[in-house]
Amino acid sequence: MLFIGWTANTTGDKIYTASDTAPTTVATVDINGDTTVYAAWGVDTNGDGVPDVNETGKYKLTYAENELENGTLQGVLPTDSGTYVKGNTVALADGSGLSLTGTTTSDKGTARFVGWSKTQIDRILSQGDTMPAGVAEQVPFTDSSITVYAVWGWDTDNDGKPDITQNPSITSSAGKNGSIAPEGKVYVPAGNSQKFDFTPDTGYAVDRGTIDGTAYVNNGVQPAARHGHLGKVGILYLRRCPGRSHHFCDLR
Repeated sequence: MLFIGWTANTTGDKIYTASDTAPTTVATVDINGDTTVYAAWGVDTNGDGVPDVNETGKYKLTYAENELENGTLQGVLPTDSGTYVKGNTVALADGSGLSLTGTTTSDKGTARFVGWSKTQIDRILSQGDTMPAGVAEQVPFTDSSITVYAVWGWDTDNDGKPDITQNPSITSSAGKNGSIAPEGKVYVPAGNSQKFDFTPDTGYAVDRGTIDGTAYVNNGVQPAARHGHLGKVGILYLRRCPGRSHHFCDLR
């Protein structure tokens, strides 16, 4: 929580957030008698030293149904009333109860929710498909509002689950200062391979990757995850030392 400034009016117990209007602060007061000024406080969720309410960039998260093959959404599309600033990371809502009915190729069964993606996936996934790279369980805000689109998969055996989620899975995650795509639980047809993209933030580089508990230092070798079982992939990032292009500063 950070000090915003002094106000002529009491703010009570209010702590300002990004969704609020910033209070009017005063730098000087005319003393014609007893005068009281009040401290105004605000949260700093991204830790940049600026109260969120005073940030110049404020962003929104929107969920889109991405209705494909003339299907009609069944279930309640999530909404998000929050206001976010650069550096915030938001966990995406559970959409497991969503489905599409009345699709053009309804002989394939019902299209059921697979996940959310910042990239609009223009097809309904089958069990033999590889999970698109854009599917994520959370989104980081940088310099714009974000829209995520529902990703759909066929449920040909009508068991209430998309067929693609019955494939072997790999769970991927990234540490701070970078991202991995796809992220979260990724379903891969047995015998197929899955590509993961590691993207460090500006000023950082990949430190090491971990596959099923085995660490691989970033030495230019790209290990491959095994398939046919539940695997886990994790990525850590290391900051580059200013002015030293081949050296890294371990801040952990």
